[in-house]
Amino acid sequence: MTAETHSNPVVQWAKITLLGIGQCVLSGNVISGALILVGVAYSSWQAALWFFAGSLLTSLMAKWMKAPDELIDIGMYGFGGGYVGVLVGTFFMIHVPAAQGELIFLLLMGSILAVPLITTFIGSFASAGISSTALPVITLVWIFMAGFLHSDAVDHSMPAHAAEAAAAA
Repeated sequence: MTAETHSNPVVQWAKITLLGIGQCVLSGNVISGALILVGVAYSSWQAALWFFAGSLLTSLMAKWMKAPDELIDIGMYGFGGGYVGVLVGTFFMIHVPAAQGELIFLLLMGSILAVPLITTFIGSFASAGISSTALPVITLVWIFMAGFLHSDAVDHSMPAHAAEAAAAA
């Protein structure tokens, strides 16, 4: 890369985003992140878009909240945000009849909540010599799942094909 591309903020944020996606397999490099994104896109282009958006948005939110630059630069915030994006973009899109605006709001809220969770867990556990890479993400996913599964937003009725199978038995 030239010196110009290193100073280009779009290239830098794309790199940080792909590093975050690469952290999902504990690789933390741009090529791994790009390959994971291609693999997700092969399955669902929407999931890949949500994955990328979640990773980018959480990394930007971390920068805005003045999180440690060394964690932002290696993709630790993008790692958590990528999972938030996939959760919002796949599970809630399928199981919760929500408008796109509500899904974007959930992604934004997840990104905002992910930054202090990641910072707190990584800092607290690092002082004890314990790695907590996935713990903040898992905590946030459980918060989202609990909130929505115990709300009226989710249709808890049995799918038609399962109801027909149960009636036939």
